[in-house]
Order: sequence, then C-alpha cells, then structure tokens
Amino acid sequence: INAEYMGAITLSTRQRRLLEHIVRCPTAAQQVVKRSRIILALAAGESARRIARTLETTRATVYKWRARWFAHAPAIAQAELQERRDQRLQAFLTRCLRDAYRRGSPATFRPEQLVKIIALACEHPLASGRPITQWSSRELAAELVKRGIVTSISRATVT
Repeated sequence: INAEYMGAITLSTRQRRLLEHIVRCPTAAQQVVKRSRIILALAAGESARRIARTLETTRATVYKWRARWFAHAPAIAQAELQERRDQRLQAFLTRCLRDAYRRGSPATFRPEQLVKIIALACEHPLASGRPITQWSSRELAAELVKRGIVTSISRATVT
C-alpha cells in the first residue's frame, strides 16, 4: 500500500489523550515523543510536508509512522477494549511507537572459534612459545592467526 494514499488517521478520545500524555511526559524517550506528535498531527489532518517541517524530520519518516500506525491499528483497538487501565494501554502505545527489532550484522566468528579464542586467552603465553608472562592484544591476535583459529583478527577485537 502506498503510504501517501492511506487516508486520515482516526484516534479515539482515549488514544488521543494518552498520546498527548506521552508528549508531555518528561521521562518519555524523545523518539517516542516525536512519533506521538506525528500521529497526533496526522489525526488533526495536517499534511506530511507540514508535519515534517514542523517536527524537523522527513516526509518519509511521517509516511513510515503513518503506515506503522495503520499496521498496529487492529491491535491497538483490541488493546483499548481489553485494557481498562490507561497506564497499560499507554505502555502498549509506547511499544507500538518504538523501533522495530533489527538483527544487526552477522557474527564475525563461529561459536567454535570463540571457544578456541577464549581457551587460548586463558593459556599461559609460555605454553605457546611466547617469551612473555601475559598476553598482550597484539601477541594474542598474532597467535590466533598463527594457529589458524582465525584468518585475521584485530588487536581491538581481542581486547
């Protein structure tokens, strides 16, 4: 669905009141506050361009949060019917306005390699023929490559 043609957001009185409370809450995460403001402005009928300019963000961000609100709308409506306590519904709305989980980059080392890295770090350097009393990050990285445990590893990664 093209976010530009999704139509206006309709908020219940309770949803509007709780979003306004999030905006005024001094301990609320600023990302959630900004997203609450976006939803409130969209519900007030403001254009994405005006919201973006007022809140110093991009229209793409406004469209993204309008789309996410629409995606969450059935669950929000259901939660509103089930939750009598405003505090719980507000917590639910806050979760809807948080960033989606992202996995991050893939692991650099396999679990077997990590076990071997830790095992080597626990060994005494003299056992590896190194004439030192304790590992430096440079010596440990060099020994890991020498033993073929890893093809390359930085000193910073070992630290």
